[in-house]
Amino acid sequence: MDSSKLIVLLSLFGLLATTSRAQDLSKLGDSTAVQFSGSVGARTIFYSAKGGPERRQPFTYLLTGNAAVSIYDFNIPFNFTFANQQFQFSQPFNQIGASPSYKWVRAHLGHRNIVLSQFTLAGHQMFGAGVEVTPGKFRASIMYGRLQRAVPEDTTLVSLRRPAYERRGMGAKIGYGTGTDFIDLIVFKAEDDENSLDTEESPQTITPGENLVIGLNTRKTFFKKKLSFYFDGALSAFTLDKTLSVAIPKVDFLDNLASGFITTNASTQMYTAFKTGIRYQGKTFGLLTQAQRIDADYRSMGLYFINNDVLAYSINPSFIIWKRKIRINGGITFQRDNLNNKKIATSKRTIPTVNIVVAPSPSLNFTGSYTNLTTLMEEGVIPLDNAFKQDQKNPIYTVTANYIKSDTIRSHSISLFGSRSELKDGNPLTQQFSEYVGNSINTTYNFTQMQQHYGVYVSYNYNDLQTFTGKLPGNGFSIGGNKSFFDQKWNISSAFSYAKQQENESQSFVLSSSYQLKKHQISLSANYLKTELITGPFDEFTGFINYVLRF
Repeated sequence: MDSSKLIVLLSLFGLLATTSRAQDLSKLGDSTAVQFSGSVGARTIFYSAKGGPERRQPFTYLLTGNAAVSIYDFNIPFNFTFANQQFQFSQPFNQIGASPSYKWVRAHLGHRNIVLSQFTLAGHQMFGAGVEVTPGKFRASIMYGRLQRAVPEDTTLVSLRRPAYERRGMGAKIGYGTGTDFIDLIVFKAEDDENSLDTEESPQTITPGENLVIGLNTRKTFFKKKLSFYFDGALSAFTLDKTLSVAIPKVDFLDNLASGFITTNASTQMYTAFKTGIRYQGKTFGLLTQAQRIDADYRSMGLYFINNDVLAYSINPSFIIWKRKIRINGGITFQRDNLNNKKIATSKRTIPTVNIVVAPSPSLNFTGSYTNLTTLMEEGVIPLDNAFKQDQKNPIYTVTANYIKSDTIRSHSISLFGSRSELKDGNPLTQQFSEYVGNSINTTYNFTQMQQHYGVYVSYNYNDLQTFTGKLPGNGFSIGGNKSFFDQKWNISSAFSYAKQQENESQSFVLSSSYQLKKHQISLSANYLKTELITGPFDEFTGFINYVLRF
């Protein structure tokens, strides 16, 4: 499809950004001409296993680098990653990219993660180029690049990789404000290249799509920042199959808007998503109210994943009392799904939470928390069989206590943690098999000698799980220590742990050492795991050699 209209729109964003103010080059001579800083590293991993399947390759390596070149006021950071590890991903792992900047201008080149907003483009790897400008309160950014490489379908069924078209995207953001008071308008568009896969040699189990997302993100504070409001929303027009020839009538403004920038047909869907909230924060009292609605099937080609089909409301108060020694916060959240009423059932959730922190002195503190996820399933488009109805409560209780005593010579600390989790099932047909009670206790003691540069620790844990099959107890302990030599340039540490649960036992031993010589650091580590299972013993060894050069 011809994307000239969207390119014109993005060009206007760029024009506004570049004409907002001129560069001041008068102070170039006041700066150090060239500065270079960063680090490069290499890691090798050796692995072997006996008595069971190997969980990684016998030998792998990883090369990484993070560096920055400063030329006068220009800052050019870049990074790279190379590895021989055969990860279970269809997209390449090796990456290289740079983000040079000069004053309020920053460019993005190569493999980058550019964020426009949480519902448009966020957390998605891109290979391409982009630029951000922030002169004063004005802010704008523009990007273009490849979001996904073409992956042909594996007709041999040897691999479970999912086929994919090559996908490219472009986006822009223009806004005004500061970090706490701003408004941003976002436009993002992406599409699959239907010619990137050979349809004759590769049977098609997917269809090429096209997507246009328009977003609005704003935040505003009032009354000396005691009161704040935020809103982040987006409208996504998504064509599931842009090669489909069946057209649809344009019945409203949104249909006409989408058809001006992407291919629209019978597979085109409109989705909305937003999250908003109001917060008040005083000296001893705070209150946060939030609302969120994400349409069923909401998607954007700028997101790898989003938890859609959800409507949620929450209210969360907080209190500070007893000369700020006690802090209490909690709240309640209401959620439900099946927003388009197409599921066979609707799940409603209520989640109350309470957290309390008591610190009577700097060396002693206690915490306690409670949460209870209540899930109730109701009928949707058809009557729901009682065997599949969900009526569950999942209360979780946790308590911790921490005590520390230290001076300039030594430090002692003791911590205690306990938790209890239950599942209560209101469905008489399933409660016999689903209900459980779990308990866990952990205690740890740490000792550190600051002047002689060594430390030791010991910990013990116990847990049990009560289900319809009976009680499953388990316990274990760990002990370890560390010591530094030669003005803390050489560090050595070791740890041993043991765990048992019914007939299964495991022991692990870790020995590691590192040496720092000016800008060079080398570290060695050996991990040995011995497990006694009902099916037989399993031994595993993993060794690491790391080298880092900082400059």
